[in-house]
Amino acid sequence: MSIRAKTFSGLLWTFAEQFGNRLIQFVIGIILARLLLPEEFGLIGMITIFIAISEVLVSSGFNQALIRKKDCTTDDYNTAFIVNTGLSVFLYLLIYISAQFIADFYEKDELIWLVRVLCTVILFDAISFTQRARLFKSLNFKLIAKASVISQFISSAIGIMAAYSGYGVWSLVIKMVLNRLIMSINLILINKWIPQLKFSLLSFRELFAFGSKIMVTQLIDRAYQNIYLVVIGKYFSAGDLGYYTRANLFKSMVSEQLVSSVQVVTLPALANIQGDQTRLINGFKSLSKLVIFISSFFLIGLVAISGPMILFLIGEKWQESIIYLQLLAISAIFYPVGEINLNVLQVKGRSDLLLKLQIIKKMFSIPLIIVGVMIGIKYLIIGIIISSIFDFFANSFYSKRMIDYSSFSQLANSLPSMLIMTVISFLTYLISILLNEIPVGLIFLIQIVFYGSISIIVFEIIKKAEYIELKNILMDFIRKFLARNKKTISSETP
Repeated sequence: MSIRAKTFSGLLWTFAEQFGNRLIQFVIGIILARLLLPEEFGLIGMITIFIAISEVLVSSGFNQALIRKKDCTTDDYNTAFIVNTGLSVFLYLLIYISAQFIADFYEKDELIWLVRVLCTVILFDAISFTQRARLFKSLNFKLIAKASVISQFISSAIGIMAAYSGYGVWSLVIKMVLNRLIMSINLILINKWIPQLKFSLLSFRELFAFGSKIMVTQLIDRAYQNIYLVVIGKYFSAGDLGYYTRANLFKSMVSEQLVSSVQVVTLPALANIQGDQTRLINGFKSLSKLVIFISSFFLIGLVAISGPMILFLIGEKWQESIIYLQLLAISAIFYPVGEINLNVLQVKGRSDLLLKLQIIKKMFSIPLIIVGVMIGIKYLIIGIIISSIFDFFANSFYSKRMIDYSSFSQLANSLPSMLIMTVISFLTYLISILLNEIPVGLIFLIQIVFYGSISIIVFEIIKKAEYIELKNILMDFIRKFLARNKKTISSETP
């Protein structure tokens, strides 16, 4: 199987995992959005940054170091596990003690125990990190997908029961904590690997030499991604933060799960061919074209359907989220392919350049955040769009040097498809205006059917290379999937 097909197969399984998780979260979010107020969602948003930063510190970049290393030893895995677990205990105790200060900062006393309970996910994540790395390294994305969806389904079912029993915002806390706990158990059972308490200083030095720069890079990125939650929660209302987090959840159904899928699949795939420069260049070009095509299709379409979608799924009290979602969707279009460009630097072992890029990008964004605080939340999100454009060009800067594929070449290959999608998206948006007298749920359905069918027809006619390649890989994947299931059923038939 070629690197493109093998990677895309892994991408499909990882996308299935992420989509399954996001879909369950999406359903839970819809139920809770109808039961709770935006202000209550804002409380959870205030805590997110502490979990996000702690997870980066706990991982310490060791996951990426393990995946990148060609021949990992038992000492490597055991050392990574001990470091991850030890840091998780330390950070959780620090957050537990600091809960009162966090509540005082936001002037919300109810945050004290929300922080202390929700942040236990850090402990369970530490158990999962090394287990995931072992599966990622072997490109065994199918098992990860199954384990993840199962844990998400069980925890979400319990979360729904808690919501209907009147637990309110605690329903989300229960769901999130149980999900991480069940996932860690699933990974242990799948891997059938129990870590030993054996620490190797040699392994630590080798993993930390590469992983430390990844850790600082991710730390800056996570802090930046979540600083908007802190800023909105502090300088605007909890309701505004609730609108923002709800819009961001809808956007994340596409962008973040695609980014997560791209990151975990392309890094080991490209790492496996890092010694063959020609294959690496061709593999990267092919992957970047596909990823831009996929992300553009979903996110440009999301701009058009966001209004009817929000009104139909979670009600008119969330109407303020519509403009937030439209702006966030635009900001996320180039995010996935930008992350692939960063993977090239990881494959090449240039974690120092990753850190340098993160510092430059965040320095560019700080003035935009300050202006947004002074003018208003909508302008704060417009600043995210400007930052995302700058981030793409910054992330792809070194691609020109290392694999001779500049940012302008990446754009030139993708702009025709994006322009076509934009036109179709605009026509889809007009449907909500022309048919505003019919039920909003019906408008939402018509828009989805129209956007999807017209896009397929147009790309079938013009025979766009990315579309044809995507269709062929999908059809091949479906045929093999059906063939395996048919074989399994036949073998079980007496």
